[in-house]
Amino acid sequence: MTGLRTTVVLACCAAVAAVLPAGARGALYDLQPGQAFTVAATREGCASAPTEAQPLLTCSLWGRSTRVIPGTLYFELGQSAGDMFQRTLEGTAGLLRDYPQPAEATQPPPAPAAEPIVFVVDAGDVISVAGTDVDCVVARRRGDLGVRCTKLEAATGLPLPTSVALTLSEETVTAMRIRADRSGSTTFALAQPYLPSAKAVARGRRMLASAVGGLGAIHRSEHRFSVRRFAAARTGLLDVIDELDHDRFAGACLRLEPLLYAGFFIPHGHARLLFVRQLRKVDRALCG
Repeated sequence: MTGLRTTVVLACCAAVAAVLPAGARGALYDLQPGQAFTVAATREGCASAPTEAQPLLTCSLWGRSTRVIPGTLYFELGQSAGDMFQRTLEGTAGLLRDYPQPAEATQPPPAPAAEPIVFVVDAGDVISVAGTDVDCVVARRRGDLGVRCTKLEAATGLPLPTSVALTLSEETVTAMRIRADRSGSTTFALAQPYLPSAKAVARGRRMLASAVGGLGAIHRSEHRFSVRRFAAARTGLLDVIDELDHDRFAGACLRLEPLLYAGFFIPHGHARLLFVRQLRKVDRALCG
């Protein structure tokens, strides 16, 4: 099986070579239980922690504080099922699709637990999930770099007929049913919600922190800006910053937009106009 698997992995590399720059070569990785990988220059990541209650592999969009950004789509791939989910803003998992997977007649023994490690992969790289029949390939399709994971047939090393290949990227998630002739038929495709770039998040957070300081200056110079109103405005901005710090980008926008129109209680005048203009720049950067 090892030699056969190496052959099909090399075939997978050849299949994605057309979308790689000339001279680029894909690396081969063996993902052990407890390990994970991320795709370079993206938020995409996959982790393997197989147990009786956990899938072989979970691929999702990672944030700084979570491995599933609220509101985004992700998939879990197991020996008997492939599932598509969307993480709600409250943090729960909402099941979108459940695809039964065919089981191989024989499976290799589970690999021993490995030391926790996260490695970085790039376009053209192939990742075998140790002790399973699952392989993943990182490939670019129409400019969108994603991770596609597929169950392989033990006898041939080719995609397992009637199984479902699942793909995750920052733009979409898709599910493709493998036909008997090894071709694929897309059965599910859904766009990811809008996510601001990491640079936009960092810039927006700095501007919000500056706005909190600006509130103090307005409060000291504008006698109509009462302590109660100042406290309400400051709390509102700090809540938006807290949402960003926990990768809850949609939650940050939901908190920020009402503040722009009704929530600040800053007296009307030049100071309010300049302040709201500044926050509208933050809103455009973070919320699209």
